[in-house]
Amino acid sequence: TVNAEYMGNLINTEIIQKMSDIVLGYWGIKGRAEPLRFLLALTNLKYTEKVYTSPEEWAADKEQLNTNFPNLPYIKHGDKIYTESQALAIMICHSGNKPEFLGKTPEDQVHVTQLLGVIGDIQAPLFKDAMAADYVEQVKQKFETAVAPKLHLISNFLATKNWLLDYLTIADVQLCFTLESVSYTHLTLPTIYSVQISVVAVSLKKK
Repeated sequence: TVNAEYMGNLINTEIIQKMSDIVLGYWGIKGRAEPLRFLLALTNLKYTEKVYTSPEEWAADKEQLNTNFPNLPYIKHGDKIYTESQALAIMICHSGNKPEFLGKTPEDQVHVTQLLGVIGDIQAPLFKDAMAADYVEQVKQKFETAVAPKLHLISNFLATKNWLLDYLTIADVQLCFTLESVSYTHLTLPTIYSVQISVVAVSLKKK
């Protein structure tokens, strides 16, 4: 697990903000980059996208990236490349002067990390076969056993709150993305989740 405070110390916000606009590299789909797009919007960070259209194009670029860990998605600042989704989320929050998105206190940061783990368990069966022709049917078959139990836990934790904690964090952004992904399968979600999607959407529209 990436330590948020340690990453924050590594990233000099002033230097990053003076650099050229952020470049987000990923495929031309929502995928793992979508929560990062949400965060970039919520933190008012300007960015452009480098969209890869084929494995061959990515393979050619991959060898040229100035990083020890080439992967998609990535974020480019000047001549530096950063990878791994969780690290990128932390970087965006610090660069956009929103460290509270990671949790305002050490205890809250633990809760955020815990929630991200549970949400990750929900995402795993949803995204495992996302490119399969019968993807929707596969999700429907494993929804009750692999997805619903974790959603029930999140539902109980969310209760009547707008946010998983008492304020917006990266866990809410990940949950919003996950719930939107479930909605694409036309499965019916409890009403409580529509609140979570709408409050994040409203926050994004204000940007």
